[in-house]
Amino acid sequence: METFAKRTGIKTINLRVFNIAALPPRRRRPGLHPTIFESLMEFFTSTARRPLAVSHVRSVRDYLDVDDVMDAIWRALETKRGGTYEVVNIGSGKGTSIAQLALFFGTFFNKPYVLKSRASRPDASVCDPSKARRLLLWQARVSLQSSLRKLIGAKRRVLIVGAGAAGREVVKEVRREKRSDIIPIGFVDDDPRKRGKSPAGVSVRGLSGNTRPTRSSSRYLQPEAGSSSGS
Repeated sequence: METFAKRTGIKTINLRVFNIAALPPRRRRPGLHPTIFESLMEFFTSTARRPLAVSHVRSVRDYLDVDDVMDAIWRALETKRGGTYEVVNIGSGKGTSIAQLALFFGTFFNKPYVLKSRASRPDASVCDPSKARRLLLWQARVSLQSSLRKLIGAKRRVLIVGAGAAGREVVKEVRREKRSDIIPIGFVDDDPRKRGKSPAGVSVRGLSGNTRPTRSSSRYLQPEAGSSSGS
């Protein structure tokens, strides 16, 4: 790119974009390593009880929102500042550890977890965005917490009424159909003896008569009348 810019005299800006806090629009191709957000989403929306393997729990990365990335690209196309060829880092300038990301997901999905480090030592990669501010008049504006809420918020969190056979079948059907837009976060049931149990890997969170969704994105999902409700 640098050679092209110098030979042609065409102003060229090479944007080095750090880690985007988003899920890919399609399923990854075989052989590609999943992003940390794919791994966290898959783990916290499954019945997995095994430790979640990550590079290192204290590894730090710089994450930014896709809207901020698009803004940076637009400003790079429009700017008159800088020389013929410039390399500009695009990032928030703030580091977040994998442990901090997992804590957000674990809290949101109300699921206990254990992280297991694959590497012996943590590493860190945090952007210096000063050049982007100077040449593009750009800075990241969307917080990581907002990006994560947007990432997860596209999903419908559902409480399933009835932890019997019909309720378990609902969970299995959601998984069979690979409904990525629905996340079962728990059962509610009239039987107090089921409280604390985890049929189909989903915990019974309370009695159906006194439990209400705690977030605006939570909904009740009740099996059709006439379905079996056996234990």
